[in-house]
Amino acid sequence: MVKKILYIMSNEPIGGVGSVVKNYQSHFERDKIQIDFIIFDPREDTPFNRAVRERGATVYTFPLLSVKNIGKLIVLIQRFYKTHQGEYEIVHIHSPNIVWLCFWNIRRYGVKFRIVHSHSTLYSNNKLKAVRNKILCLPIKGMTDIYMACSKAAGEFLFGKKNINKVIVVRNAIDCNRYKYDPQIRKKVRKELELEDKIVIGHVGHFNKEKNHTFLIDIFEQALQIKQNIVLVLVGEGILKEHTIKKVKEKGLEDKVLFLGVRNDVNELLQAMDVLMLPSLFEGIPVTGIEAQAAGLPCVMSTNVSEEFNVGFISYVDLSESADIWAKRIFEQYHATDRTQGVKRMTEAGYDIHIEAKKLQDWYLGLD
Repeated sequence: MVKKILYIMSNEPIGGVGSVVKNYQSHFERDKIQIDFIIFDPREDTPFNRAVRERGATVYTFPLLSVKNIGKLIVLIQRFYKTHQGEYEIVHIHSPNIVWLCFWNIRRYGVKFRIVHSHSTLYSNNKLKAVRNKILCLPIKGMTDIYMACSKAAGEFLFGKKNINKVIVVRNAIDCNRYKYDPQIRKKVRKELELEDKIVIGHVGHFNKEKNHTFLIDIFEQALQIKQNIVLVLVGEGILKEHTIKKVKEKGLEDKVLFLGVRNDVNELLQAMDVLMLPSLFEGIPVTGIEAQAAGLPCVMSTNVSEEFNVGFISYVDLSESADIWAKRIFEQYHATDRTQGVKRMTEAGYDIHIEAKKLQDWYLGLD
């Protein structure tokens, strides 16, 4: 008999969390585990929804989370549980700030296990939202049976030091072999992008405040003072993309910076890069950093990025350091690693989805 598990997300997941959830869902055995979703986003046809439906999920879309919708949402959630009474013994929330809404009064509908998953070490990068989310997360300990996190740091952040031994760490695992270093792919992509004779500095991520693209451009400008044959490749979209393009133009760097947008070949783009940069203002364990290390790619990251997942490919720099210090570190990292060791190291560290999905699947099946 297939065990059905309900995942709940506060909105359409994009970026890291969405990738992690899809990775696990796609590697569970369909005749043993079915993951269905509640997503607080009324859009039916989104990239995430399409992807998980193709893998057998049912997606239930709810109105957006907002103060004016609270009354309606409480009614809709309770009606959902009543309609599906006994269908889901396990409910797994990936957005801790909605526990109060989604776990209230649900035991009466046959839910035995309430799981909360911490994916971050920050409530928000916006001070007001951080205060709001901290308050919204207060009911977690009284309404949750199982604590889960992507790292020890994320678990300690949300559930507290005294509860860390209760936290189950489920790593942000990926298909490591997909990122295995391949000189032929590297050569092909660099030729396609006309980067054959360049040192390629890369960044993969949404253009938002926490990714710190403004400082990244400053770092790159300083790096150009050291070597001229370098190019910055930026992969992703986001609300601050136009702002970043404007800054690049103001500095006269248009011919040195490539904006590639959203890509479905990040695994190949990482092969073409020489150093990955993540000067993030805050970050838990970024999926991009896991993918880069699987590709054996040298990385330079801010000390705000967790050291918990570093298997030897990452050099950390404090954001208080100047852009020229960061630029020098790029060239210290350049050619500093054996790229053929990426998959081996990441697999040994517990980031191979084939192994980790089987572990989580067996754990789910063991809950009774």
